[in-house]
Amino acid sequence: MEALSELSRKRISKKALSAVCIHPHGEMLWIGDKAGNLVAYSLPDLKELWKKPSLGAIPKKGRKELTSSSKFPNRGPVEGHYGAVLSIAVSPDGQFLASGGKDRLLAMWNAQTGESIDSFGMYRDAIQAISFAKDPKGEKQLLFSAGADRTIRVYDVEDRILMQNMYGHQAPILSLSAFHGNRVATVAHDASIRLGRPEQMTQLVYKPEELTEAVVMLTHDIFITASQSGAVFLWRANKKKAVTHLQLTQVDLATNEKPWLTTVAVLGASEAGDVMVVAGDTRGSVYLVSVNTAEYEMSLVDSVQLDGVVVGLEVGGGRLAVGLAREHRFGRWEAIKGFRNAVVVYDINSM
Repeated sequence: MEALSELSRKRISKKALSAVCIHPHGEMLWIGDKAGNLVAYSLPDLKELWKKPSLGAIPKKGRKELTSSSKFPNRGPVEGHYGAVLSIAVSPDGQFLASGGKDRLLAMWNAQTGESIDSFGMYRDAIQAISFAKDPKGEKQLLFSAGADRTIRVYDVEDRILMQNMYGHQAPILSLSAFHGNRVATVAHDASIRLGRPEQMTQLVYKPEELTEAVVMLTHDIFITASQSGAVFLWRANKKKAVTHLQLTQVDLATNEKPWLTTVAVLGASEAGDVMVVAGDTRGSVYLVSVNTAEYEMSLVDSVQLDGVVVGLEVGGGRLAVGLAREHRFGRWEAIKGFRNAVVVYDINSM
């Protein structure tokens, strides 16, 4: 891939990799796996810095004790997660790391040291999507979370308080993208996309023709979704249907199946001023897409073939981290036998 220069790669985690994120300055990387391990690495050498080992399988008895009531959502510091870690994110200032998973616990850590800061346990089901953003005034850091209980929750990071809940989805939320705290886009198994304004508690609802796996916001009113059909779609807030789309994956002649797109992320701006977007699929392909937000056009710039299912694409400090697993992060779909999980890090400064 001409636009990307590989810096390092590492085979990690015996259990399937399920989440990855990168420091805003590109100096650290964190991963979560289906066993419940949370691990930090230095970049670019990928040396382990700290680890929060899994606490084991989610206990059948006492599961309610893992969570808490809506009156008292804060549970205080924790030792780690029970069961799979499904989503992790780092704050814009690089100080806080948030993690969530099947144990219905949203945990907040010191990103540098791994020290537990606080946790929130008012969830009724797995946490599947997490995103940080600055508030509209740029004064505070906000934490957004969503998951299988169909609710979006917004927290004040510094004060560690729940600010509001947002409802509307009728099925588990798969992906979430927040833009400057005043817009949050979500996609769910109910075949809908929602663009919410937390301050006003309003939402716009879109009904795509394709089942959607992931979403990323480009501006306050433009966003991109990645679908199970292998296409990316470009949306405007004031349009009920996608403005345009670009088919990325093709039918595999050996299996007669078309890979899904699993994740999508913003790389940055190109020299021509277009927004560069990257998407990954269930067969290890990573696609670099140029988006012209003025003309609402998309074009495929390049692609690279890796091994495994792409379960995460994260950008920070001029680097792109690609998380690769033997199976989809939410299940055993598209499982690849014999594959060892890995992270590949690219330099994107030369774009």
